[in-house]
Amino acid sequence: MLDLSRNQVQNLTLETLGFHTGFHQLNLHSNKIHFIQPGLFKEMKDLRVLDLSRNHLNVFALSKTNIGPLTAVESLDLSSNGLYTGMSDYFLTESPSLVNLSLDSNSITRIGQNTFSGPSSLRKISLHNNVILEIEDGAFDTLDHLTELDLSKNSITCIIDFNLYNLAVLNLSKNSIEFFQSAKVKIINLSHNSLQSLTFGENSLQSLKKLFLQGNDLTVLDQHIFQRLPSIKYLQLQQNNLQICGSPQNQHELTPTDQNHHSPTGCVSFSSVYNLHFLYLSENNLRSLPAKAFVNTPLKLLDVSLNPGLDMHKDALFGLEHSLVHLLLRENNMSSLNTDLTFLKSLKHVDLSTNQLKTLPTWNKESAIESLNLQNNNLVTLDQSTILALERSLKTLYMGSNPLSCCDNLGFLHMVQHSTIVVPDIETVTCVHEEFPEPVNIEKVTREMCHLPDPPNYTAVVVVTLLVVIILLGLLVKCFRSRRRKHRRGFHA
Repeated sequence: MLDLSRNQVQNLTLETLGFHTGFHQLNLHSNKIHFIQPGLFKEMKDLRVLDLSRNHLNVFALSKTNIGPLTAVESLDLSSNGLYTGMSDYFLTESPSLVNLSLDSNSITRIGQNTFSGPSSLRKISLHNNVILEIEDGAFDTLDHLTELDLSKNSITCIIDFNLYNLAVLNLSKNSIEFFQSAKVKIINLSHNSLQSLTFGENSLQSLKKLFLQGNDLTVLDQHIFQRLPSIKYLQLQQNNLQICGSPQNQHELTPTDQNHHSPTGCVSFSSVYNLHFLYLSENNLRSLPAKAFVNTPLKLLDVSLNPGLDMHKDALFGLEHSLVHLLLRENNMSSLNTDLTFLKSLKHVDLSTNQLKTLPTWNKESAIESLNLQNNNLVTLDQSTILALERSLKTLYMGSNPLSCCDNLGFLHMVQHSTIVVPDIETVTCVHEEFPEPVNIEKVTREMCHLPDPPNYTAVVVVTLLVVIILLGLLVKCFRSRRRKHRRGFHA
């Protein structure tokens, strides 16, 4: 390896590098290179990695001279070189072994049909942070081995099928996309665009596993759009304006008290998405979670945080009894949680922070909760039965910034002081005591402060009780034997 990065190199000639032909990696990034002698790399038959990023290769490209041949180069970095449309051709036409190409942070505005006609073995192309407005039809059609394409942070408004059936990852985040159509991709990133609607045809994305749609303006979607993605496991939808449908079979069962939970117009369905495990719906201005909204969908994680005023139906989580592990409900301005969480047998991590909760949800002894966040609520007292239920499985508890009462929470105090539960924000867990002008840290509260005697020493009580029982048994045995001897003397012949 030869590393000449972060120097003042301006010209690459046979005189400077012509006698150094045996290395595998050549690092020349962050120089001032604006001239490369044609044929310089011809004899470097072992050169696999060539980094020319952060130079002035746009000056060289003005000469319209090919840099090659790059016979063995597999990875080529041309990022941050001021290259614009057509200039990359002079670096790619004679690179038959190229697998990994970076053209990040240049000034490319258009991808033409012949841009990648030279290196047909490409598997990964990154065009992040250019000014791409147009992609010509067939621009990627010759790249049969391409599996990862990064077009993020450009100005693309429309994507029509690339016909890349081996493509696994397509990153189109931070563009201006208004229309998207593509087929046989596993990961698609369309986050932070201008999407207002989205449609997928039947059988169009059979292999798609991860879909990133956060930071758009999605309001109306085809109600069953996600049921058309049979392999989808991971779905990012935060920062949109979606509403959720209830389970179809549940609609005819609505009673007058359920009117606030009926499926809103233009809602999207998340029931019967048979492989979906991770669903992020925070910051969607969600008004309600209808009954059985996720039935037949094996969610492991559900995030509906940052939806102020969210109204959850008591059966909203029905169907997630054996799958849901993570539930995030933070910053929803909720004053109560009517949903019974005790039936969620696999639930281990719950975030209820930054709400207006005055009471805790009911948990029974079958609770499997390991991590619970209750920060920034209005909790004054904690029910003793709930504390006993949680204490069996709880490992981590966040409890800071609640107006707890000191003397009405001695059960919680005992749990914090004597159990193995970790309270990472213990310094902010305070309680109100009528004899103190300022809140008291929960660790400093004692029973004496509440004018209560110390709890009895149960070990001593047990020992004394056993001694009393033994003494009484001894006396009874002695009395029994004495009476027996007298009885025998009375009948002596």
